[in-house]
Amino acid sequence: MIAILFASRAFAQSNSDIEKTVNRALHLEGPQAFFDQVKHRYQQHAQMLLFPLHKRLFIEMNQSHAMIDAIFISETELPAEKAHATLRQMISDMQAGKTWENVYTEYSQNLRGDVGMDVGATGTPVTISKVSRFGPVILCEQTKPEETLVSDPLPKEHRAALLQRAPGEVLLIGDPARRRVVLYRVREVYVPKLD
Repeated sequence: MIAILFASRAFAQSNSDIEKTVNRALHLEGPQAFFDQVKHRYQQHAQMLLFPLHKRLFIEMNQSHAMIDAIFISETELPAEKAHATLRQMISDMQAGKTWENVYTEYSQNLRGDVGMDVGATGTPVTISKVSRFGPVILCEQTKPEETLVSDPLPKEHRAALLQRAPGEVLLIGDPARRRVVLYRVREVYVPKLD
């Protein structure tokens, strides 16, 4: 994807195509690997910074980023107090050595609700998990939104707290606007190096 951004034909593409390429690369490679590669390219091809999109990418490269995963329970599935307790138990399980993926899989399989439908001749009830997830989410410090290319939407108070965390840290927080309780995990943090 880096090659696409630095190819001369990239400028024939629309700004949204370039933004999509940057977005995809950040989500697939993570901010650290992506920005390290971009920095290396700018050291070799400083003239690229004359182009507006590369100026925006350079500005973004000089801001802190975090790659976040999230598990959540909607208040329609469990009351907020029970959701908090369940997610706190997930944190305890991870502190005891279970991985993020294993904890999600275990709770997703064990916390299920009947949707009121049956399948097949045997009448097997259909159930869905009460635990959901999303991510990875890329957060950018974002001094000015029009200058950056990527920053996934999260509530402002969640963003601020997550950008202050270290890799591996978790944050359990209520999200009343979306009627859910969320357990975030910081997968990766990118802090620009001044050199």
